[in-house]
Amino acid sequence: MRLDLEQRLREAAPTFLDANKDVPFFERGFEIGDGWFDLLLSALQRIEQLVTVGNLPVRVSQIKTKFDELRFYAKPNYVEPPPGHAEIFDIIRETERRALHTCRDCGVEKARSHNCSRLSNA
Repeated sequence: MRLDLEQRLREAAPTFLDANKDVPFFERGFEIGDGWFDLLLSALQRIEQLVTVGNLPVRVSQIKTKFDELRFYAKPNYVEPPPGHAEIFDIIRETERRALHTCRDCGVEKARSHNCSRLSNA
């Protein structure tokens, strides 16, 4: 992902993206294409609101592409799930589902057989 887009995502969710040094996100950052930026920005803004207002101890663990799909991992730090916990993970799963129909490189809605023009013109 382009550094300017990554910075905008980090600014949108500073609490949730405050990764511990023991998780992959700390060293690798966003391991995804630019096309998923809008999906991720929307999700991170919603999650940040839940994390900060509800004071939820949930932090990002990893955000990457695996098998051409968005993988979004979060690490809860509590024994009993507090109110708001399920909503965070619902947002994550919804974002992963939406990414299945969005080109990771250009961001257009696509069928599985989408051939990104950005790639063919490179």
